Amino acid sequence: MMRLRILIELIAVAAVFTACNSGRNTYREIQKNGLRVQLGRFADHHGEAYRIRLIPENRGAGIVTKTSGIDPLKNMDSCFYMLNGKQKIYPVAVQFIASGSETSFEYVAVFNDSVSVSQNTMIYEDKYINRKTYRFDPEVK
Repeated sequence: MMRLRILIELIAVAAVFTACNSGRNTYREIQKNGLRVQLGRFADHHGEAYRIRLIPENRGAGIVTKTSGIDPLKNMDSCFYMLNGKQKIYPVAVQFIASGSETSFEYVAVFNDSVSVSQNTMIYEDKYINRKTYRFDPEVK
């Protein structure tokens, strides 16, 4: 009887974890040229929203701020865009997320409802760490 109860409790816990994780978005990731770029999509009532995490391989390098006079925490608007053919579609908002981490940088980019990474290519054009371009092609279903 005790074994049956433990088995039922384990099944219930597994069901809860499965239900909680089913709506969670997974990240897509590109790692090259000393930088890992992660892209995650989530629902937002203003349009298509994406969470972008930048993780430099050289953790001590960080982002250039003092020498350039540019604060990349505030000037990332033009770094993220969708590419539809040759047309660049910029987000309506880009917000830095204060995660408390000194080794990674997170942003939320919000696009209009009509723009989706499932149909367009998401581009991150780095201007502060390695000046390379990272391309997330449309999602394959």
